[in-house]
Amino acid sequence: TCQGSLGIFVILIFWFANRQEKIDEEFGFSEREDD
Repeated sequence: TCQGSLGIFVILIFWFANRQEKIDEEFGFSEREDD
């Protein structure tokens, strides 16, 4: 198997999750929920 593409795939997932968190914060969808 090509380990290089696997590493890129993992990095992509981490980068995407990180980006999603920043977007959520920007629009007020943070982890904490206020009733």
